[in-house]
Amino acid sequence: MKSARGPFRFDGVSVLIESDVRDFIDTAAQRYGGLDVAFNNAGITIQKPLHEYTADEFDRVLNTNLRGTFLAMKYEVPHLIRSGGGTIVVTASSNALATDSSRAAYTASKRGLVGLVQSAALDYASYGIRVNALVPGTTDTDLVRNASPIGHLPDDAYQVAMKQWAQSNVPGIPLPHGRAAGHRRRKNRARLMLGSDELGASAKVPSTAFVSWRVAIPCGREISWEIVDFE
Repeated sequence: MKSARGPFRFDGVSVLIESDVRDFIDTAAQRYGGLDVAFNNAGITIQKPLHEYTADEFDRVLNTNLRGTFLAMKYEVPHLIRSGGGTIVVTASSNALATDSSRAAYTASKRGLVGLVQSAALDYASYGIRVNALVPGTTDTDLVRNASPIGHLPDDAYQVAMKQWAQSNVPGIPLPHGRAAGHRRRKNRARLMLGSDELGASAKVPSTAFVSWRVAIPCGREISWEIVDFE
C-alpha cells in the first residue's frame, strides 16, 4: 500500500467485543467515504484432542473465528447497501472440507464460516453484494508455523520438513516452485481477485465461490464457476 501511495491506517480492535467491531467499521466508512470491499480474516487455533479443550478454549476459537466474522459482516453490510453493492471476502480453511485430529474447535469454526457465507450470499445478492469464502490449503503463515510441532525450526529446515510431509499428505506433489506450503503472496492475490470488480458478474446471482489454490468449488444455486489456479 505504501508503494501504491494509497491512504491507509491501522487500528487494532478485538473481534470479540461487538462495540469495538461496530465502531471500527463505522469509523472506517466515515473516514474513507463509504465501504466497497470488506476482508474478514481474524482467526486463531488451539489444537488438542476434543475432550482436553476447556469450554473457555473452545469458546475462544469459535468466538474469534466465527462469531467475530458474523459481527464484522453484520456491521459491514449496511454500509455496502448504502454504497450500492460491494464485496465481502472471508477467510475459511481447507479444514472446512477435510480436517485432521486435534482440530475440533478450528474445524467447527471454519465449517461454520462456509455456511455463514453461503447464506449471506443469498441474503444480499439482490443488493449487488458478493460474498465469497477463501479456502486456502496449508500456507506458510505465522498461525500455521505456531501450530506446527516443527514450526520452531529455521526456515530452510522447516521448508525441507514440509516438503517431506507434503509428499505423503498433499495431492499433486511435487508442487511448482518446489514449495510444499502455499506462499502467503498467493493467498493475497486470491483475496485481491475476490474483492475486485473482475468477478462483478457473480454478484448478479445468489452465489458463493470457495477458492483454493487450484479449484473453485461451487455452492448455492444457479451459478457458473471455473477452475482457478493461483500458482
